[in-house]
Amino acid sequence: MLPETIPTEDKLKATISALPETVVKHTQAAIGEKEGKIDNKVRVEILREEEKKIREEREERREEKKKLEKVKEKVKDKEILVDKAPILSTSTTPILEDTALKISTEKLEKVEEKLEEPLQSKDFKIIENAIDSVSKEKKLIVENKEIQELKKEVEDYKEDIEDLEKTLASEPTPEIKETKAAKRLFKSVNKMINKLDKVLVDMEEKEKQLKKDLEVEATDKKKKNC
Repeated sequence: MLPETIPTEDKLKATISALPETVVKHTQAAIGEKEGKIDNKVRVEILREEEKKIREEREERREEKKKLEKVKEKVKDKEILVDKAPILSTSTTPILEDTALKISTEKLEKVEEKLEEPLQSKDFKIIENAIDSVSKEKKLIVENKEIQELKKEVEDYKEDIEDLEKTLASEPTPEIKETKAAKRLFKSVNKMINKLDKVLVDMEEKEKQLKKDLEVEATDKKKKNC
């Protein structure tokens, strides 16, 4: 129990530091998203932890399957119980089998079939795609920032031209004017910026869809394990 005199912020830090590393990473990511900050390093680490858990779970299933196979072999090694009494007629006297043995074998076969369900390769594919997407996200943010700066420069240039035209409007024969080449360049840059904006929007939409797919896959996985 922490003393009451310790500030709330320090208490929160102490509490978080006492949590398992995986919980700390998830907490950091959740706080970052809430504050509008994206920590790509933390997100990549979380995804890698999830992938590690899936691999460990798969290994546990393999070990469990091996144990069940050993039990099944032991059950098969038991002799089927047969009535030792004199057989009066082979057609009228049935062979008595151990019912409990038969039921146990059937249960083992069902459990074995369930364990044989392979972990879908698309689980790993989605995680790999997510990690790749996160690694590219930082580059996308930088490019988006550069485009916004370029747009601002173009807007500033446009304002400068408008101010210049207003200033020269009062002169009978203005000596300075915007050339045709400058006008064409201005239009070309504007078109290029609009195209880049569309590309960025498209990439952001794809990233959102990828995140949704990852969440759906994780939900389906939890339902199967329940």
